[in-house]
Amino acid sequence: MVPIRDLLIAGFFAVGVVATLRRPYIGLCVWMIFTYLAPHHFTWGFAYTFSWVMIIAVVTMGSMVLNNAVRMPQPLTSTYLLGALVLWAGVTTAAAFDPQAALTAYIDALKIVTLGIVTMLLVDDTFKFRVVVSVLAGSILFFGVKGGLFVLATGGNYMVFGPPEHFMGANNGLAIALLMAMPLAWFLGTEAQNRWVRWGWFASIPFTILSILSTYSRGAVLALGCTAIYWAIASGRKKLGFGILALFPAALFLFMPDQLIERMETIENYQQDPSAMSRIEMWKFGFEIAKSHPFGGGFEVFPMYHLYDEYGVNMEYFESGKTAHSIYFEMLGQHGFVGLALFLAMGVSLFMACSRIRRRYASVTAQNFAAAAQISLVGYAVGGAFVNKAFYWPITFQLLGLVAAAATIFAHAGASADVPSGQTGRAKARPGVGRPSPARRRNPARQTTTRG
Repeated sequence: MVPIRDLLIAGFFAVGVVATLRRPYIGLCVWMIFTYLAPHHFTWGFAYTFSWVMIIAVVTMGSMVLNNAVRMPQPLTSTYLLGALVLWAGVTTAAAFDPQAALTAYIDALKIVTLGIVTMLLVDDTFKFRVVVSVLAGSILFFGVKGGLFVLATGGNYMVFGPPEHFMGANNGLAIALLMAMPLAWFLGTEAQNRWVRWGWFASIPFTILSILSTYSRGAVLALGCTAIYWAIASGRKKLGFGILALFPAALFLFMPDQLIERMETIENYQQDPSAMSRIEMWKFGFEIAKSHPFGGGFEVFPMYHLYDEYGVNMEYFESGKTAHSIYFEMLGQHGFVGLALFLAMGVSLFMACSRIRRRYASVTAQNFAAAAQISLVGYAVGGAFVNKAFYWPITFQLLGLVAAAATIFAHAGASADVPSGQTGRAKARPGVGRPSPARRRNPARQTTTRG
């Protein structure tokens, strides 16, 4: 007998495919749901291994062509750098230590990047933009709310993990994904006109913070503190940012369980922690590979256990091959100094593109989204230093696609509907996450007037 869960997922998918034939953006949303939320990973039958993502990706791209739904976005430097990085990865794949394994990984990376490219080509109006951002944030924050409730029910005595066999499955990966999704939840809350929707997004944030802390990821805790500080500064609240800097460590030690405190204390004596030392050895390995080979070792070079002794890795901490445990050393070891430079340039360029949107666009929606995207990038840049989530991390590439889409949509909108009457050109007030959309502030249903 076929499990009910599998049938429900198959039915939902079938409806999504049919709707995609007329409206390609629905296919993009279904694609994202099966990528991030991964409902099939909560089943035990045929749905668990079925190729849902591949099918909806093909249907979506086919529908884009048939419905003439492809729209070229405003050119961004980060978009060109992404193209250069993908091409360079193809070169390093050809020169890889294990070309066959590298080719398989390269094809997987291309599939991940495609999600971001489709996003920038398909999202061409504010409605689609808000829907796609909502699906992205909601699919990830589901695990934040679920994990937060689990923490409250168990007193924080157990680690929180993501879905099994998923890019967010490990504790470190889940923590970084949640960090990147939280600012989007705040953005969606500031945009929502319905108060229940608004407070639903806001309420997901404290639960998500509990989940992040209960992943027991040291890198994620550091990234959470940095993200909170930048979040406060980006919102124009510098005093709050410095307050967080001063109080965050004390709050952590006062309210979190002993297991997490003990985990954090290992940072001070990292030389005695095999996990920390193995990461440092992997970083050395990636650096030595890049020094010896201009093209790097290609995809899948880090698990090559037989190379460790040759490149001076201390074998005391290893019984088998490991991963890079850093997006920076992952890029360096796999794709050399050129690959790392392209990757860093792409990230910096994307951050600067958000800054331009915040400075030059009249739309408060555009400003708030750009600020949220920057906060997400800060979380990724800090937390990514301790996880291997460079190419195999669709959130970053889709964020790039959404920024490119936002730059196009709100540039074409000009003095859009969410700009107060009489205000055009550059917004005079400093943008920041937490500033409500004027459309919501002017909602007549929420205003009262008293006349004498």
